[in-house]
Amino acid sequence: MNEASLAVTRWSAWSFGLGPDRNWQVWSKDGLHVQAAEKPDVQFVKPILRRRLNPLTRMAFRVSADCLAGAEAAQDAGRVGVFCSRFGEFGRAFEMLGDLAAGAHVSPASFSLSVHNTIASLFSIHRQDTAPYTAVAAGETSLEAGFLEAWSLLRDGTARSVLLVYCDDPLPEFYATQAEGAAPLAIALLLTLPEASPEMPCLALSWARSDAEEPERQGAPTSPLDLIPLLLRRRETMRVSAERLTWSWYRHAAVA
Repeated sequence: MNEASLAVTRWSAWSFGLGPDRNWQVWSKDGLHVQAAEKPDVQFVKPILRRRLNPLTRMAFRVSADCLAGAEAAQDAGRVGVFCSRFGEFGRAFEMLGDLAAGAHVSPASFSLSVHNTIASLFSIHRQDTAPYTAVAAGETSLEAGFLEAWSLLRDGTARSVLLVYCDDPLPEFYATQAEGAAPLAIALLLTLPEASPEMPCLALSWARSDAEEPERQGAPTSPLDLIPLLLRRRETMRVSAERLTWSWYRHAAVA
């Protein structure tokens, strides 16, 4: 059994207009859909940059800004960003492929906004931030891979804190029968080593090889939003069964 554990100093999430902590409390407790704004508010971004943001990027910007709002300025010098997504900017890429198929030209600007590190680069431009950023894509376990990347950066001393951001948007309808889509969602975690923030609750992630005899997964697939009940202390564990590995998330108390 392997395990990585990190302290969560702040977190933020957005999906279907859900955003404020009180909305997530209702969602987590009652399973209700709380109606709110259809798009995340990114008025804090300058118009010249804001017009380049698509819905996926807006979600990531909103949760990232909320997560960093209460962080100490001194942490910026040692902070690293890890942005992860299963599908990333595939919506933009799909549009470009359609244009190419129709014989139209694709602009360099369109291409530059379709790569997997688009959000990380635009967010660093917005903040005028020279901190390192990493983009991670690992299929259905991209959040788990991002958490391990954050843990590695903190453990080897590369970072003093890590802003971990996961975001995804539904795939184009063309792929509806070929790949399972994702609900629009974004979640951001500001992470440190447990010993660096001993008063903060910790998230731990363990993994083991999946049992070949284990029956096929049934029911609704696991979503990164399922992590929120752990953050709200409404649930203790969450299990993610992938093709090769089984991942287990759990929350535990602050380091004594």
